Amino acid sequence: RLARDKVCLRPWGFTVRLHEFGGACLVDGVEPLSPADAAEDISGWTSRESPSGLQLHDMIICIGGKSVGNMTMPELQIELDVCGPELMLVVSRFDTQDMDANRDSITLEDLAMDWHDI
Repeated sequence: RLARDKVCLRPWGFTVRLHEFGGACLVDGVEPLSPADAAEDISGWTSRESPSGLQLHDMIICIGGKSVGNMTMPELQIELDVCGPELMLVVSRFDTQDMDANRDSITLEDLAMDWHDI
């Protein structure tokens, strides 16, 4: 769950891109100290050691209860714009804990399609 100011002047603080294979909606960047960086996991599926907030390469499955599968970038932007001061996302995260490289330097080419829902 992401929360921002009541009049929605502040942006969510993350960027996405559609992956070339299958059109998966992937988090491409997260601004420090933004609502995306401070996102709260309300699923209960992740451990306390897992980082909170959106992370690079998280796959967004749903925005506000709507599946993002087959959405275009303009459709995604509209969904993000109309949700108001609170945004509910369903996200799948690739587990990079066992990788030796710095999380921020991992590319999509380094990852297998092995995300888990959070």
